[in-house]
Amino acid sequence: MDHGGTGRSTRLDCVAAQATRTGSPLGDGIAISEVSERTNAPENEYGDLALFSMTSAATDLSAFISDYSNGASTIVYGATYGAAVVERLIHLALPTVT
Repeated sequence: MDHGGTGRSTRLDCVAAQATRTGSPLGDGIAISEVSERTNAPENEYGDLALFSMTSAATDLSAFISDYSNGASTIVYGATYGAAVVERLIHLALPTVT
């Protein structure tokens, strides 16, 4: 599995937060008037940002294992961020993960 935002999955991006690309009145800075627009922009574009959470990634991993392991034992290994996702998978104590 790839991490969210790589491969063919959606990359969580916020053009509004890129001041130099959106023509901020302050150039590289952010004007107070822009703060509301920038904080709401990702949710306005992608909907519920919980879909990009580590919990969501761990739940997806569990579903993947359930759907494609044919009931066989599966060893899950993760490094760096992947290790954190595997730890979250364990903490969720899903019935499909032992």
